[in-house]
Amino acid sequence: MSDRLIIDDGPVFVRAVRWRDGRAVALELLPADDAADPAPEGSIWFGRVRKKLPGLDAAFVDLGGGESGFLNEPGAVHEGQGLVVQVLTSPQGGKGAKLGADIALSGRLTLLRPGQPGVKYSHRFPKAAKRAQL
Repeated sequence: MSDRLIIDDGPVFVRAVRWRDGRAVALELLPADDAADPAPEGSIWFGRVRKKLPGLDAAFVDLGGGESGFLNEPGAVHEGQGLVVQVLTSPQGGKGAKLGADIALSGRLTLLRPGQPGVKYSHRFPKAAKRAQL
């Protein structure tokens, strides 16, 4: 069993992912000290479904701290359920953030999807041999 810790020190959050045997097993998000936007694009939240809209197959999600968002295609969620969501579009003009349930942590050359095996590499990644080595 091999454990790795991957840390991304971004302008809004410090993200840490524990990687074990080819799978992401834990994700930790810590807000950066100078974060100005309350729900910036790409940020990941644990929210609670406040109201489900069955006719639209969507739901309003309470993110805490006065923030909320709109989740399209929530699947089998129910009111009161807690779930992890990612901000797709920041809140604008008095409307909440647009949210997604498919979490993706993207880097310059890689894409990590927690809960799914493996890492996706950009076609810009230098060499296939180096990609296989990593």
